[in-house]
Amino acid sequence: MKDILLGILATVAVIAGTLLFIYGASAMPFEEVGLFRELSLTLGLGILGGLYILWKTH
Repeated sequence: MKDILLGILATVAVIAGTLLFIYGASAMPFEEVGLFRELSLTLGLGILGGLYILWKTH
């Protein structure tokens, strides 16, 4: 049961991280970028990078 819950949590984290990264990266160049869009790029990369590190070290 624990493995199923961790699998579901990892899947949701990957989807959320990918969507946040895409939203943050879709800012138009030379345009005023809001704080939420800038943070979503960093947060999305952090989630995906953290999951990658956990996957490689496990």
